[in-house]
Amino acid sequence: MMKPRRGPVDDPYDVAFRKELAARAPGGFLLFIGCLLLSAFFEIVRFPDRRPWMLGYAAALLVLTAVSWAVVRMRPRSALYVLLVFVNVAGVALNAYHAEVRANLAMCIWTLTALLACTAVVLRWGGGNQATAALGSLLAYPIHLEQGVTDPWTWAAGGAYLLVVIGMSVFGAALYDRYQRRGMQLIAALREREARLQSYFDLAPVGTAVLSADGTLREVNDDLCRLLGCTPGGVLQQPWPPFGGPTDRAVEAAPLARAL
Repeated sequence: MMKPRRGPVDDPYDVAFRKELAARAPGGFLLFIGCLLLSAFFEIVRFPDRRPWMLGYAAALLVLTAVSWAVVRMRPRSALYVLLVFVNVAGVALNAYHAEVRANLAMCIWTLTALLACTAVVLRWGGGNQATAALGSLLAYPIHLEQGVTDPWTWAAGGAYLLVVIGMSVFGAALYDRYQRRGMQLIAALREREARLQSYFDLAPVGTAVLSADGTLREVNDDLCRLLGCTPGGVLQQPWPPFGGPTDRAVEAAPLARAL
């Protein structure tokens, strides 16, 4: 008889990571909306002639944010792919806007730096995902040279700086991901050990108790309850020993004091 094939086993870290990413997504969207509105305000005040372009791009990015947010809420497991598309589209849009209005290249580099840095800090999704999210900003960057916004040397210097920013954001995201993965593995190992010790405690053939720092009973196993003829609720938070006369307590006092 053939055994049924088992499906792929999900990595516990990946499962937890996707849940946390979906939980962090709303904060990332709110931060992006706040930065977008603030940038639009100052752009319109400083350059009134750019108002139609700024309002158009801001409206498009707000729609993109609302749609992405709705998809993440309806399908949290797809948050990673939605956010990757969102950050790439935002990077392309920032390049396209600054090239279209023939803005200073430094302003575009500054906004791309803010986008990538915030992405690495807020989403914290690992080096591979951070590198993928930076593709839109990097691939759309040559549009400034094609539009004649700047000279080749300035464009090359800005591109070198952009590469440094991408490299640092990828390194930071990968570093955080590694420490987070190790932390989750350590927590899983500690929980497994705690469960094993708890099973030893519960199944021990000897009456066993766990005392708090003040000498009261914090936990008792079934065998101790059987010996004492009581229930756990009847002895918890009681001083040790729970029963006995003054003589018994005097005998227990010295070793208990040393243990505490």
